This record gives sequence, structure tokens and C-alpha cells, in this order.
Amino acid sequence: MAEADPGPFAGVAAVPEVAVADAAALDAQLRAATAPFVVRGLVSDWPLVRAARESGAAARAYLLERHRDILFTASVGLIGGDARLFYDAAMAMNFQTVRAKLPEIFAKIDAAE
Repeated sequence: MAEADPGPFAGVAAVPEVAVADAAALDAQLRAATAPFVVRGLVSDWPLVRAARESGAAARAYLLERHRDILFTASVGLIGGDARLFYDAAMAMNFQTVRAKLPEIFAKIDAAE
């Protein structure tokens, strides 16, 4: 039986994980680092992270409570399009770029869920 294709990341080394006890330890780790590393749970107590664990809608509500009344650039997938933003069969982009305020963007996301 043939082996599965490992894909383009087969030769890429795993990013090491480190544990830090406090802000001083994180600062020391960052200053000494010569390569990327992962700190699991680093921001797990942040309010936005807690809201996101509840649901996407809860995370959006948290952000809306704190949003600024400015326009954002957003990429919007076309109805019936692929689940990813990319090219369609005719090599055109399968999404539109729009400018809108955060409540408008989130309302569209809420309606699509």
C-alpha cells in the first residue's frame, strides 16, 4: 500500500513549545529567542478569548461593545462560492472586498450562521 503524500510541510521542523511562569519569564524568553516558539495558554484569561470559547457570536458581541465607529476593509465570499477565499474556475477572485463598519460586518456574519 502506498504511503500518503506528506505534503509541503514534511521537512518542516515542529515549532517548540515553552512554558513561562510570569511576565518576567516571558520577557526573558523573548529576548533570548533566536527562533519562533509557542506559549500555550498565554492569553487564555483574556476576556475576548473567554468569550470566543463560549461562541463566535459571544466574541463578536464582546468586540461590538468596544468597537470604534470607523470603516473596516473586509473580504466577503460570494453566495454559493467555495468555503475559502481564492480563485474561481475562471481565475477571478471568488470574493468581494468591501468597506463597512463593524456592526454591519458582524450582522452579515450573524445572518450567515
